[in-house]
Amino acid sequence: KTPAFWRGFALIDRGPADVNGANAQPTSRDAAVAKGGATGASKPGQWTMEDTTTFSKKCDPYEQGGKPLDPAHALALMDTVDKSWKLSEDSKTLSCEWQTLDLVLAVEFVQRIAVISRNENQAPLKITISNPQGRGAPHIITVELSTPRLKGLSYADFMLALKIGYLPPPAP
Repeated sequence: KTPAFWRGFALIDRGPADVNGANAQPTSRDAAVAKGGATGASKPGQWTMEDTTTFSKKCDPYEQGGKPLDPAHALALMDTVDKSWKLSEDSKTLSCEWQTLDLVLAVEFVQRIAVISRNENQAPLKITISNPQGRGAPHIITVELSTPRLKGLSYADFMLALKIGYLPPPAP
């Protein structure tokens, strides 16, 4: 019996002759598992949600061909986000820092970032709140954006940076 979380999903199997996906046939997950299709067998497949008309060669939720943004394109997109965002040297992450003396304000700011992230369905790679100098020194909030599936940046990372940039910064 199919577990509840798999209901509604179908595996589209493609054999070697299905170069253009013309002969792709949706099967149930149970049938795919019985054939070894969902467990990494030799036949490639694509999980879709109640969509039997999608015949793309692979699932590409970021619409970038499974590749991160190239460095030149990432650099060009830096003009779309707030100037406080920094692009790493290898162009694989975006990062930004804010400072506040109040830990509670720092946590509230991170919670607002979490709400935006949930609404965008794109989570930051890392969020940290640190106080390296100790008592009386400002807390530093650091946000790093990258898409692990692509091993680099996606358009969604820049959209998230843009929306985070509209948040009022925590009071110093």
